[in-house]
Amino acid sequence: YCMSDCNSQRQPSLYEQYCCNLSNMGNTIKFKTGKLRTFIICPSYLPNSCFQFYNYSFSSCADIYKANPDVKSGYYNIILTNGSIVTVYCDMEGINCDKEGG
Repeated sequence: YCMSDCNSQRQPSLYEQYCCNLSNMGNTIKFKTGKLRTFIICPSYLPNSCFQFYNYSFSSCADIYKANPDVKSGYYNIILTNGSIVTVYCDMEGINCDKEGG
């Protein structure tokens, strides 16, 4: 039994809403509501769950890898300096060339 629309994805959690924001990477977010204090500690990389909720704009495979070192090799869209979007293969494990991810 679904309390809401059964065909839609779940909504991002409070943690994902803040920690999936690139500007919050590595920061601690603090809230105070009455006597209740909430702390959200965001890692210095994007949590894997962020990619299902948000569409990020990266300009290189290295940018994608820096945002989330656990990301797997595969095809990704990157934005060129002229604004064009291209699909490229990113070797995130470093097995094809330089032994470094990205």
